[in-house]
Amino acid sequence: LDDALKNRRLGRPSDFRWVTRTWSYPVPVWSTRRSPPQLCRAVLESSGLQEALAEAQRNSDRSAKDLDREARAYLSILAHKFKMPVVRIWGFFLSKVSLYEAAELRAACQRCPVVLVPNHRSYLDFLIMSFVTFHLDAPLPCAAAGDNLLSLRWVSSTLRHAGGFFIRRKFGDDCVYRALVTEYLHQMLLDGRHPLEVFVEGTRSRTGKSLPPRTGFVQACLELYRSEKVSDILFVPVSISYDRVLEETLYAREMLGLPKPKETIASLLSARKILGDKFGDIRVRFGTPVSARQTLALDGFSVPQMLTLLVKQQQRGTLSTHFPLACLILGVNKGSASVTTLLAQLNWLAPLAQ
Repeated sequence: LDDALKNRRLGRPSDFRWVTRTWSYPVPVWSTRRSPPQLCRAVLESSGLQEALAEAQRNSDRSAKDLDREARAYLSILAHKFKMPVVRIWGFFLSKVSLYEAAELRAACQRCPVVLVPNHRSYLDFLIMSFVTFHLDAPLPCAAAGDNLLSLRWVSSTLRHAGGFFIRRKFGDDCVYRALVTEYLHQMLLDGRHPLEVFVEGTRSRTGKSLPPRTGFVQACLELYRSEKVSDILFVPVSISYDRVLEETLYAREMLGLPKPKETIASLLSARKILGDKFGDIRVRFGTPVSARQTLALDGFSVPQMLTLLVKQQQRGTLSTHFPLACLILGVNKGSASVTTLLAQLNWLAPLAQ
């Protein structure tokens, strides 16, 4: 493993110089090279969305103008507004996080559209992925986030300018919204300057175990490949391993049956006190990319099987760290153990956990 912050800990260069360094990534030759406003315009003018609007008009008494206004309102909530200065600001704060990397992402992004598929353990995952790709001089991803974060105005605005876009957890029977999201993903993939990032588990795992993957996002991406508008799509599994997650107290409360507190700015500000704690290292591993072309060419290979393959790669890349093992040992020993006993049992247990 390569320590991404070896020089950073030695102050070479300073935090400010590191986040303001020149960052450039060659735009893929197949990219449509669209700005965020141009991307939204392409979505609104796409044949897929226009067909969905026409169908919605036939099946309801609503006018075309009313439906078009609704689609534009949906898109204003959905779309990202990527701005590099916002990413640099977050990079300044995250430059103290310890992580490790191993990837050949740049070459993959030049060949065809890329979708990053990290496991989901913390809200910090969004920022960690941007930090890692910035460190690698790779294209910065645009991540799909749940629309529940829109209630946190400052947070959602920051994430939007860092490349985040917001999707409902359930689409229901809203064919216009479904078509809008699908076309937005397609235009993002065709643009190619930012890999897409999706947490296929749909929500953060409170236990550290992988949750059953959801198929909707990946299915929508594969529709673009099946339409033969791109030669391939690479899905890159990413494993993010934390010594401790920031939400550990919250997760413990939820596992005890207490209701999840409402996400508000006040609750966010009250969490400042934990920032002085030591949370150990964060380790990031990139798995072997899964090719849509090669996978779908296999007889009987379905989208759920493809997602299962991605989740298994995430699990293989996840590292068992000493902190949860130490907690396990202390729990078995009724909450206490001598340093000698703890180290002896850690040395015995660590190889088994790997």
